[in-house]
Amino acid sequence: MNALQEQKNYLTVLAPFEGVVTTRNLHTGAFVIAGGNNGAVPIFRVEKIKTLRLVVAVPEAYVDGVKEGNEVSFAVPAFPDRTFAAKISRMSHSLDLRTRTEMVELDVDNSDRILLPGMYADVIWPVTRQAKGFVVPMRTVAATTEKTFVIRIKKDGLTEWVDVKRGNAAKGMVEIFGPLHEGDMIAARATDEIKPGTKMSAQTAHP
Repeated sequence: MNALQEQKNYLTVLAPFEGVVTTRNLHTGAFVIAGGNNGAVPIFRVEKIKTLRLVVAVPEAYVDGVKEGNEVSFAVPAFPDRTFAAKISRMSHSLDLRTRTEMVELDVDNSDRILLPGMYADVIWPVTRQAKGFVVPMRTVAATTEKTFVIRIKKDGLTEWVDVKRGNAAKGMVEIFGPLHEGDMIAARATDEIKPGTKMSAQTAHP
């Protein structure tokens, strides 16, 4: 009797946690083989969807703004008119050497079960700026193996290289950071062939 009762207990499959069956690979009457054998497949796939995990690859330039517990907004294509919130819960504290990004995980409260695992999210990431920057045409920024720079034209008409760092870039424009000031004149097209001390005439560009 005990042996029969133990075998009967195997007829009921209990999940180790509360969740939703998202995949059913076998149905009533199917032949089930032991899980250790080749070709075996899980009978069910159960997922906890009350709390979802959102994984974001944060570019190196923005990792300074990543703090555990901070709330971040995001949207999904399925609900274009809604914005959702998630809290930063875990950080990798290292950069992917290929993509120069840090993997950050956020917990999403999905108690209403409106979001589904596997959805793509458009994340509105909070960005902080430690220094004042300028937006200039990409052609005004040059780079060598040692530095990135723009060419400033001084009041006496002589040029000088000014080291800068690149920020975001879009539509032919790029954000730069460096010891520049409003009103500085820079060369319309930068190249390392224009050496410091070259005489140039400065003209104000008109849109």
